[in-house]
Parts: sequence; structure tokens; C-alpha cells
Amino acid sequence: MNLKKEIDKKLLAALRVQDPHGLESAINRYSPYVAGAIRKVLGGFGTQEDLEELASDVFVALWQSAG
Repeated sequence: MNLKKEIDKKLLAALRVQDPHGLESAINRYSPYVAGAIRKVLGGFGTQEDLEELASDVFVALWQSAG
């Protein structure tokens, strides 16, 4: 198994047990991807604050659904 997949598996395992470090790691690892996806969906509309709030909502939902 490659290193990225192994890291992802460990991250998911940490999230499942509601490990706050797992959430922090997920935010650090995936924020750029989440922000990029949100930018594409917004299509130039919205502010940086909107983008950050939506990204935060994504990670809150991840946290809530993982446990």
C-alpha cells in the first residue's frame, strides 16, 4: 500500500474514535483540496470569509459523521 493511502487510513481511524489530533491532521492535509472545490462551486462568488466558513462546515460535518 502506498504511503498516502496508509496516512489516510490512519486519519480515518483517528476520526472514528473522535481523536482531536485526527481532525487537526485532516484539516491540515485536506484544507487546500476542500478550499479548491468550494472555489470551483462558488465560481468567483462569495468572499474569502465565505470560503473559510464553508470549509469549516465541511470539517465539522466530517467530525460529526465520523464518530
